[in-house]
Amino acid sequence: MGAGMPFRQPDDGYAFPDSLMRPPVMGIGDSMYNGMRSATINAEFAARSVPALVSQAVAPDYAFLAPRYPEVLLLDVEQTLREIDLGDLTSRLKARLRLALDNARRWGTGMHRVPAEHAAWDNIAQAGAEIRDVIHRDFGFWDDFVMENLPKLDAVETIEDIGRTGVDLVMLHMALNARFLFNPNGREELREMRPIDLVALRKPRTLVMNLGSNHGIIDITLGGSEAQDPPDPEAGLRSLAKWAEDMAEVAEHLAALPPETEFIWVNTVPLPSTVPNQMYPYNLREVFPQDLDRVSGYFPVYDNRLGGLDDYTQYSGRQMKALDDAVRGINERMVEVVRGVFAARGDDRVRFFRLDEALKRFDGKHSPSKKITDATPGARLERRDRRYSNAAIDFDNFIIFDSFREGGLASLDNHHPSGLGYSVLARELLKDMRADLPEITLNRVFISEQGDRIFSDPPGEYASILRILYRIRRRREGFRTEPDFAEANGALMQPRPIPVALDTEEQQVEAFVRFMGAVLGRQEGVR
Repeated sequence: MGAGMPFRQPDDGYAFPDSLMRPPVMGIGDSMYNGMRSATINAEFAARSVPALVSQAVAPDYAFLAPRYPEVLLLDVEQTLREIDLGDLTSRLKARLRLALDNARRWGTGMHRVPAEHAAWDNIAQAGAEIRDVIHRDFGFWDDFVMENLPKLDAVETIEDIGRTGVDLVMLHMALNARFLFNPNGREELREMRPIDLVALRKPRTLVMNLGSNHGIIDITLGGSEAQDPPDPEAGLRSLAKWAEDMAEVAEHLAALPPETEFIWVNTVPLPSTVPNQMYPYNLREVFPQDLDRVSGYFPVYDNRLGGLDDYTQYSGRQMKALDDAVRGINERMVEVVRGVFAARGDDRVRFFRLDEALKRFDGKHSPSKKITDATPGARLERRDRRYSNAAIDFDNFIIFDSFREGGLASLDNHHPSGLGYSVLARELLKDMRADLPEITLNRVFISEQGDRIFSDPPGEYASILRILYRIRRRREGFRTEPDFAEANGALMQPRPIPVALDTEEQQVEAFVRFMGAVLGRQEGVR
């Protein structure tokens, strides 16, 4: 156990002080464990990530070192939605672009390096990460990327300039995040350290890891890859099947970790039907889930509620069931592959958190009895009249009434959990961890509305923008502007209509979406 694969060591004999060694819990992987919400990461969100919440329960006397971002990284999507005014969108978008570019320069020029002589975070999960980012790419790779691309920002003044100057803001976001996570005070001695090396060096007792969503799930649930004809040979289920096999290389690294790491938790990926962005066609006036004709518990039709201008797609209930079955099989294969690597070494440290099964247990989108209410064991909800589920988040958008309507386990991007959703995942993982650590106490605080502003004060323009965008996306793909009950029950789409010119409000929303796409791309949920 813990032998057979050399890990990189810091240059010049550098060593972390004892105070940074042997943390009870470390987190590694992608944005699901990074703590990202609504395509945004900041110190508040990082402090309530799954690894942070797990550490609080496993070692309540230990001060978990969550990344203390001094400011939001690149763009605060929720705040942007709070400040956007469809009546004055052009000037506001220009201002937001300047803010995003200035933010990138502050991060890129090292203004946010931690001044302490020694610094490290217990959660180094990186938004956007894939397998290669965990076991192949080191701090130096990301630092070089920043240094090469940061000067390109000087030529950007408009959204269109982003494409013309070749600035990849999605990769820049990943690079800036990686620099802060892996080497917060910019030590040259840590330049060649990869995330897996930092884990091996610091020797946490428990390692929790989430990887996989960026290997195909997002293609399915955001881009509708399996509804495309022909499907992309490198996306969706095909990419996910390759992920299951490629996890063997990750497992070789994990099994080589020092024996001080006693427990290694690896996550499966969620079933497509449980991802909030996959919903029945949307019309508040005519379509209600209880009235739809279910197919083996599935809605007759699903669409990608939130997405880009040109990726509106639909799956039938039978297609969605087939997708779920395929992903279950891929998860089983991943477990088999990883377990086989550990077994070959006589290593029994690996554990699997069945994220697919955990999310299915809270699949209130399809089964109202699974919605989280104040009566749910372990829940502490401030509003007893609310029912939270994994449906796409929705607001009534009324001025004088409380506007939260549906969803709540996901944030505004319909993929990353909300604060409530993260606490649900943490509790489910902790329940499994108690088999090894019976001293864990599942406190009621772990499922709570506290700490997520969208429930009490949702962004004013979000609902309007989402509904207008939904109409635009449908029309561009040849659907009627508004779905009706027949369509939601599986009726064939109408023939492609004559293109309809956008009205002034729709033009404003289209400009906003192009801005968000340029800044965020389609990075893990808007990745």
